[in-house]
Amino acid sequence: MTIKNESVEIEPSEGMVKKAKSLTVESLTPGSWFVSGGSEPHIVNKLGDDYECDCLAFKFKGMCSHITAVKLFLANNKM
Repeated sequence: MTIKNESVEIEPSEGMVKKAKSLTVESLTPGSWFVSGGSEPHIVNKLGDDYECDCLAFKFKGMCSHITAVKLFLANNKM
């Protein structure tokens, strides 16, 4: 699964995907999700084609397990 942020495609690591599968995702509003189950809950927002998270991993890496969890949630809940 590739995630696009700021026109750069970032591939989540295997560890990030494993952690993402253990997280719980709840829809807040269209384009906004509450992700819990880790050390702290976080908010993920979709801005156009990009995703952002309020966690430190996203700030430093541009990718995190919370965004990966949202992408898995969306893929599993497609109608």
